[in-house]
Amino acid sequence: MENTSETLVQKDGAAAVTLSITFSGPLLFDFIPGFGECGVSVYAPYCPYHIAGIFASKWSYSETDLWKCVQKQYPSDRFDRAYEIKGDGITRNTGKPVVIGEGESIFINSEMAKSVFRSMPGTRSLCPPKDKILFKFTVPTPDYVYPLYIDKVEIVDGYDTDPNDNKIAPHCSGLRFFYTWDGTTPIQIVLPMGSTRDITPPVFDQVAASPDIEIRYDGLGLTDENDPHSDARSCFASLSVLAGVEAWLNYGDGRSSPTNRSHAANDAITDPDPCASAGAGGIAPRIHSGADCHAPIIVNGLL
Repeated sequence: MENTSETLVQKDGAAAVTLSITFSGPLLFDFIPGFGECGVSVYAPYCPYHIAGIFASKWSYSETDLWKCVQKQYPSDRFDRAYEIKGDGITRNTGKPVVIGEGESIFINSEMAKSVFRSMPGTRSLCPPKDKILFKFTVPTPDYVYPLYIDKVEIVDGYDTDPNDNKIAPHCSGLRFFYTWDGTTPIQIVLPMGSTRDITPPVFDQVAASPDIEIRYDGLGLTDENDPHSDARSCFASLSVLAGVEAWLNYGDGRSSPTNRSHAANDAITDPDPCASAGAGGIAPRIHSGADCHAPIIVNGLL
């Protein structure tokens, strides 16, 4: 791959570009390394009929197929379903990432930052129960984090807590990590048994450098006529178990999670209007189905 100085910033003799790694889907992010570990741990709960893929423009891999490959090659060995994205050319951040967004100030040191993320206390690394984890990704700690796919919902703390429609607020359902990367160096995904696959995204001379790797965890694109938010509620219920919290989603429609003892405030069932206007600075309600369930993520140690 040949890069020109017109599209790349030279840094310490290397071809430095901004790399992004994007995560979408119901995921648990732990920004506090555990003992002997480094980087960010990203956990996925088991959500029925959901699968994950890794996309890097030229390359794409099915996480399910990668895991089947590990099991086929090492049928008698036991491995955690854990992957690592690594590259010697990725500059590692040894501090805490900076959360950025439109105008930046609306996310940093503000009440909105607390509502955009379902944030854990962040004093120690998490230890999700292994039998509740579908897979895990480890990535280097990024320089910047951008919250993606914001939707309005109340995250109710406690199964016995009454929902409050007045507390419905923006929450993100994905994250984008930004790094400084030497675009002339490879990036790999390390499989559980130690072998690797190339996921180096291309950097083009013809356009501004914007290489991206995406880990996408989503389900079937089917609409549940009984509850347009059923996928988000179900996945968030599994996500809460991973995080060890009692939390559930209130979309202001009179429904609760079908898999725990959460309860609605009243018996009225009200589906959102898909044609409603967002208004000035607002966020229009959206109907979600399997492939875009947009369950809020949970983060630990970021804020």
